[in-house]
Amino acid sequence: MAPTPQAHQGSPPTSPRSSVASPVQGAAYSKTGSGPLHSSQEVNAVNARLAEELRSVVIMNDKWQKFYKQQEKFIAELQGKLDQQKMMTREAEKKYSQAAATHSLLQQKVKDQQATIDSFGALMDELDSAREKITRLEREVRDLRSREQQSLDPQTGGGGSEKEHILQLQLQLCIDDFKNEKKEKEKFQKEVVNLSKQLEDANALLEDYQEKVTIMRSINFPRLQSNNNNGPGAISRDRNTVYKKRSRMSSSAPEKCGISCRLDGLVNFPTAIEADFADPQSRGLSVELAPKIFLFVRI
Repeated sequence: MAPTPQAHQGSPPTSPRSSVASPVQGAAYSKTGSGPLHSSQEVNAVNARLAEELRSVVIMNDKWQKFYKQQEKFIAELQGKLDQQKMMTREAEKKYSQAAATHSLLQQKVKDQQATIDSFGALMDELDSAREKITRLEREVRDLRSREQQSLDPQTGGGGSEKEHILQLQLQLCIDDFKNEKKEKEKFQKEVVNLSKQLEDANALLEDYQEKVTIMRSINFPRLQSNNNNGPGAISRDRNTVYKKRSRMSSSAPEKCGISCRLDGLVNFPTAIEADFADPQSRGLSVELAPKIFLFVRI
């Protein structure tokens, strides 16, 4: 886990004593405080005390400089992680938009194929009607032949043969039309089978994308906000403001720094979200730190 602001911030060094006597003042001090120093021992003692205080001031200054450098480094690390999380969020939103567009195209394709299948169904109904019509005409031809054979005499034999020839021609035309329609029907049936298979594949792919889109919609990406006027997501570099805010901030409530989510959660925002479908009853989501979120929208 990345270090929290408190871990990097540390305790600021305490200030040295403000009551430091100058060399001139030290020279004017005496044991009684009423006259100048005449003893070399007293002067040496004052000089030693002043040297010790000067050393303390130098050490404290070094500590403050080291503390400032640590704070600057920590702020730079947070800014880098914040930029990385913003980039990951933009990529996830882009892939979600692509998945939604693909989902819309698949829906339109399914509608078009369904309309084609409906038109083929109407054509098959017309072919069935034509078949019934041919059957009825054949039956009428047989009835006409039977009646003509019964009413036929030698004087009108030629006329009966001519009528029979005309009926045979009509019957042959109907048979040819039926054969042509049968061939077209077989061709349409093959196309219907092919389109049905394509429709099943499209429906399966559509269900898959619907499930993926539902998963993407259920993911709540963190919104990184900042109250700084320098730009969205920027962190203030003002030392006084940063240190005052961080001195009042705890690890359980980092919202006071101007960020709407937990700071430790922001630093360790998951680089991926994996959907767990092992339990078909709950259909819940298990969030895991693994780079698999973008597999949901790839084709």
